[in-house]
Amino acid sequence: MKNVLLPLLVGAFALPALGCGASRVQGWKIGEQKVDGDLAEVLADAEQAWQGRESEESLKKAIELFEKAVAINPNQREVLAQLARAHYFLADGFYRQNKEEQIRLYDLSAQWGERALASNYEFRQLVTDKREKVEDAIRVLDEGYVPAVYWSASAIGKWARLKGFTTLLAQKNRVKKMMEWVTQNDAEYYYGGPDRYWGAYYSIAPAFAGGDLDISRQKYEASLAISPNFFGTKILMADTYATKTQDRELYVNLLTQVLEGDPTLIPDIVPEQKVEQDKAKEMLDSVNDKFAATPAQTPVIASVSHK
Repeated sequence: MKNVLLPLLVGAFALPALGCGASRVQGWKIGEQKVDGDLAEVLADAEQAWQGRESEESLKKAIELFEKAVAINPNQREVLAQLARAHYFLADGFYRQNKEEQIRLYDLSAQWGERALASNYEFRQLVTDKREKVEDAIRVLDEGYVPAVYWSASAIGKWARLKGFTTLLAQKNRVKKMMEWVTQNDAEYYYGGPDRYWGAYYSIAPAFAGGDLDISRQKYEASLAISPNFFGTKILMADTYATKTQDRELYVNLLTQVLEGDPTLIPDIVPEQKVEQDKAKEMLDSVNDKFAATPAQTPVIASVSHK
């Protein structure tokens, strides 16, 4: 499910730092390369490699080919958004133990997504000539840009969280407004992605910044109601909500559901589902690092309300 999203963002226009948070470069300032080639053939090969993205080698090949397709024809919104997703999955699926590489890849993912947004002429004029913020300029986009906004916002959020709390706070408003736009335009995108984001948002944010654990649980359950077989929601709920509330039983039960689930129930994202199962195993192995020691218990698979 995840990260075809990162290696693509090498821009030359740095955002001003917000507070003391780290700044980053916007995707539409990336130098565009131009090459000749058969676009249809390159895209077909890229899609074939993408289907094999369970392999890191195949995923990187898909990214290389999607990048070549963009070099042949730069104004391809869907391909640019796919590059954002692909880099995201690369970071999330294959570099979980390498923080610096994850930071680089999530930044690249966001840049490709931003470049997809800038394929819209009106948006590009607003952010370049009028210097509007991305989160304000997206008002001119239609629902066809949902993937680009979603993966950009998701990648910026992951990037900021890895950079540290100050950067997370500095980027909070941008990501929040972008996800509000996605929620308004396609609330069910990517297996309940907007509600999944809000579940994490309200659990991670401190109370003074809008955090609310009751709303967090409601949002996670709303996401699960949309797509109960999507493992990533349970992983994120365990990682953010269950740890924040110190609910060890819920944490174990959610991860056990993922481990015992069938990754093929959603055929389009089997590789992403398998990555989530890998995460579940890793998280269960380190459960004692997240919770105070308690007497050993036999995990009982809990049913998360989907109402």
